[in-house]
Amino acid sequence: MDDGRIHVLRLMDGSLVKTLKGAHSGPVLALHHVAGQVWSGSGDKLIAAHDARPGLPPTTLFSLGDQGGYVKGLLACGWGIWAFTSSAIKIYTAESLWRWEADRLEAALGALEANRAELAQAREEVGQSAALLAETRASGEKQRQDSETKLRELQDQLQAMTARLDEADEELAGSRAAAEGLQQKLADAGEELVAEKAGRVSANETAAADLAGARSQVSELESQLQSLRQELQQLRAQKAELEGDKSAVAAEMGAVQEARAALEAALAQATADLEKAAADLEAERSGRRAGEEEWLVREGALRSEMNQGLEAAKVAGEGEAARLRAEKAQLEEDQKQLADQVAALKASKASLESDLATVRSSNVATVATLRDQLARAQKDLTEASSRAAVDASELERLRAAAAASDVAVREASGARDQLRKELEEARTQLASAMADRAAATEELRRVQLGLEDARRQLEGKSADLVGLTRDLDDAQRRLTEREAELSSGETKLAEALAAREHQGQQMQAEVEKLRNQLQASEAKTLHATREGDELRSQLAVAREQAAALGAKLTAAAQAALMHERRATDTAGELESLKRQLAEGTDQLSRVTSRCEDLERRLTEAQRRAADAEGRAATDAQELNALRAQVSKLTTEAAAMTAAARIREKMDEELDRLRNRIRDVEGQLPRLGTSAPPSGTHGGGGAAATMPNIVIHAAAAAAPPGAAGPATAAAPPLIEIRTASNAPPTVGAPPPPQLLGSGSGGDGSSNILDSERALLQQQLDALRGSSQALEGLVRGLQGTIGEMRNGSAKEVAPPPPAVAAAPVQDPAAMLAAAEAAALREKLQELTSQLEEAVTAKTGLEGALAACQGELNEVLEDRYQLQVALRAAQKQLGDALAAASAPAPGPSPETTARLAQLEAALRQTKSDYQKLLQEVATIRGQMSAKDSHISQLMTELSRAVATAGEANQLRSQVAVLEARIGTLTRQLSESESGRRLFNELEVTHSSMQRRLAAARASDEIYNSNGGGGGGVGVGGGE
Repeated sequence: MDDGRIHVLRLMDGSLVKTLKGAHSGPVLALHHVAGQVWSGSGDKLIAAHDARPGLPPTTLFSLGDQGGYVKGLLACGWGIWAFTSSAIKIYTAESLWRWEADRLEAALGALEANRAELAQAREEVGQSAALLAETRASGEKQRQDSETKLRELQDQLQAMTARLDEADEELAGSRAAAEGLQQKLADAGEELVAEKAGRVSANETAAADLAGARSQVSELESQLQSLRQELQQLRAQKAELEGDKSAVAAEMGAVQEARAALEAALAQATADLEKAAADLEAERSGRRAGEEEWLVREGALRSEMNQGLEAAKVAGEGEAARLRAEKAQLEEDQKQLADQVAALKASKASLESDLATVRSSNVATVATLRDQLARAQKDLTEASSRAAVDASELERLRAAAAASDVAVREASGARDQLRKELEEARTQLASAMADRAAATEELRRVQLGLEDARRQLEGKSADLVGLTRDLDDAQRRLTEREAELSSGETKLAEALAAREHQGQQMQAEVEKLRNQLQASEAKTLHATREGDELRSQLAVAREQAAALGAKLTAAAQAALMHERRATDTAGELESLKRQLAEGTDQLSRVTSRCEDLERRLTEAQRRAADAEGRAATDAQELNALRAQVSKLTTEAAAMTAAARIREKMDEELDRLRNRIRDVEGQLPRLGTSAPPSGTHGGGGAAATMPNIVIHAAAAAAPPGAAGPATAAAPPLIEIRTASNAPPTVGAPPPPQLLGSGSGGDGSSNILDSERALLQQQLDALRGSSQALEGLVRGLQGTIGEMRNGSAKEVAPPPPAVAAAPVQDPAAMLAAAEAAALREKLQELTSQLEEAVTAKTGLEGALAACQGELNEVLEDRYQLQVALRAAQKQLGDALAAASAPAPGPSPETTARLAQLEAALRQTKSDYQKLLQEVATIRGQMSAKDSHISQLMTELSRAVATAGEANQLRSQVAVLEARIGTLTRQLSESESGRRLFNELEVTHSSMQRRLAAARASDEIYNSNGGGGGGVGVGGGE
């Protein structure tokens, strides 16, 4: 507002939040955001800082006081705030900027510590997974050994049962032969009974009754044998448990051949064997149940540990994804900040260019004003000269009339007084002009000192900025080195996991070998089962033939019925195990297909990683090109620094030359001689039209013989006449007018010769000085040529020339040459800055491309996570299928173990892929961080280059001011010298005229005195 108030509005609806009063009393002309503050500049020449942090009410913090002029604009650049006022440009440092950068660095360090903590946690999880995998492998190895031991025991039992079946076959063959013998005996007995039928009725009846009883027994035995056949058909699946039955049947068959007692003993032995087999089978079942319970416990612990590992891996993956998202957001924020800084640099560049144009225009206006003042002073001097010429002509007229009367003498005296007054007025005007020039020179010197102070402050701030940038680069380099160490640690961990994976593959090969052996044993078991079926069929035939032995085998049939039931249960368990084995085989095929799918995905991920590596190589090439550009800019900056040093030497040489010129001018004494009258050389008008440069020779250089009052009173002059388009000529003054005649001719001739000799000596001295000055000017021009060529060698001055140098302004030429060189350097720096901006734009494009690649990598990582979840689901299904109760360590158990190991191997492979993806992403993030650090370095160098450009602009402005000052001083000195010469000529002419008038007055007085004397004598 115009009354100094500042309104704070809300962005959403534009409502008023607060009005700040009291900070300013004039209109607020500038506002600028500085970290957590807002600085305001006003027409009351004050700068105030206000708190603008979010969540806090806006309040006025402090004021910087009077700035010496109203504040036109504020600009934040680097570590400083530029304040543009109507009188000067001031640069302040703000603590809020430093605190903001410190908070940003602290946040970056906190993010680094968080990344380290996450990496340590990931390493710990990997260690836990490795320990879990080792424990799982150990338990699997132990169970495999137990399974192999039990498999060997089963094979031994199978071989024993095969031997017993062979013995039972032999016994059945003997029983068949015995049954055939009994049948033959029965047939013989029938024949005997028929033969004795006629003779022995009672015997026949008794025999018939015995035969009927025998037939009933035979039928009962046949029925029992048929039931035994049915029971034996059910015993085919359990060949090992029928060994006792075979031995019992063999013992009973032998007892039938020998006697009933032997048969009963064989039956008791068979019963004992069956009880022993039942006890062994029960013990084996109890051992299997214990093993199954232990296996279930281990399997539950393994499943829980596996679930925990999967959950931990899932949590770690989600944490890694969150961290990557945060890093992505941080990268976007850094990119925005870089864009803001570039925009601020462009704005500062435009502002500096506008300020430079303003300063140049103000300098041009100041030079034009001073030139106008100088023109007015020259005009006044010209008028004074014209008045002096008019007065000279009037004096000549009075001198002609002075010989006639005393009135002419008094008028001449009055005119002399009037001329003296006018001379004093002219001298007063000259003194005022010199005072004005001194004041203007002092003002320019004060402005120059202020610009030098501002430049030194800017150089100090630039040095601080370079130091802080170097510290930030060191911190970034240390961060990159630590990231590299972490990456190497992850690589070593990945190699260890790969080695363990290889060991797991070897174990899997061993398991496959055992599985093949188990399949071979199953084939052998099936072959033995087929042989057992054949033997059972033969045993059925033998038992059909042994139908007569049914009564004796009743007890054996009951015991066989009990064992048959047990064998049936065992056969059912074996069938269930076979079904589970088939299911495990199907699951193994599905897992194999899943492994092939994951291998294809892994190949695709590797291909993408190769593409990413190619893109990283391209980025590295671009980075090398940028580094080459940076080195080129550094070389040019060094050349600029050397040019600045040469420029300082040139300034010193210019100051030394100026001092030398002043010394030479001071050492040139004034020479005065009797100038010819105006009528002799063409009058005063001709002298006024052609400018003359009169140099007074040293009076002490006159030869000792050149003595005389005229010579002492008016030393000779060396007059250099210059025209507008003619070269300067050095000539001696014309001979002085003779004051007497007759006898005074020889004296005037001697005086003229001495004056000519003196003038010749002085002219030689001046030529030597002119040649020395010309050598200095040429040496300075050579130094300027060296500065243009970028070398710092000293150029020897050329040999002195014999001819007089043309009249020109060497200081103006040097200043103009220096200004042209600096303008060329400024144009080069501006083009370099534009190239740096173009390079930065290319870097921003490369950063956007890297961001797109990062998004693709994140998409691939998400797909791998989906695949990992699917594998986890399949692993859960496999564990659920494996959690079904198993009868014991059988081929199905081995299949489950293999399936579990395959699932563990797949899980470990997926986790390894996840680790590889994380390492790849971290490597890419490290590359992005290094790229951002390089961008920051380029930005800092561009800022330094802009600072140097600003310094050069300020130096150009200072040099332009110096050029204007030197031009003005030279013009003023030249005009003052001309005025002084003209006044000196006028003074000499007046002296000559007064001397002539005094001489004529003495002649008149002497004549008047003589007449008086005669009159007195006549009176006597």
